[in-house]
Amino acid sequence: MKPIYRTAFNMAFFFTMAISSYAQNIPVQETKTSAYIGIVHPIINFTKDATTFNFNNSYLAGLTTAIIIKKAENYAYSLELVAFVRAQDGNSRTSNLMFHPGVTRFFKKNYAITPRLGFESNGRYGFTFVFTKTMFKVAKSHAVNFNLVNLYRFGAEQPSSITFAVNLTFGF
Repeated sequence: MKPIYRTAFNMAFFFTMAISSYAQNIPVQETKTSAYIGIVHPIINFTKDATTFNFNNSYLAGLTTAIIIKKAENYAYSLELVAFVRAQDGNSRTSNLMFHPGVTRFFKKNYAITPRLGFESNGRYGFTFVFTKTMFKVAKSHAVNFNLVNLYRFGAEQPSSITFAVNLTFGF
């Protein structure tokens, strides 16, 4: 297997394990609903043909918005939508919309991991893995989170890619 496909296979396996662990005898609690907004900054993108840095010839940022449905203490379902805007040569435009469902696993000390499926309006699809650390809480239900994001994308007659990004969100 080529390295990028081996990585994608491992991530798919991890995603499957995360979802299957959700179904195992988890005590049910009252359903809690929350949301967040944020901004995501892709930093670097790797393909077999090239390595591309954001900020070189253009600037790409995404506006994230999500709803989280929590029925268990350590797990939640989330649905995130991300609208990407690209600025280049003095012009800006919406370049892509991403539909991003996932399951979040919460850990001690305000850490979480969210494996997601990614479906983009430009025809690309794949997996996304988000590693989250809650930096601080403004109030009991308002948190500021820092996220490290790894995107694995395929399709649309383009080479497979791996993108690393950072995301800052405000939950409410």
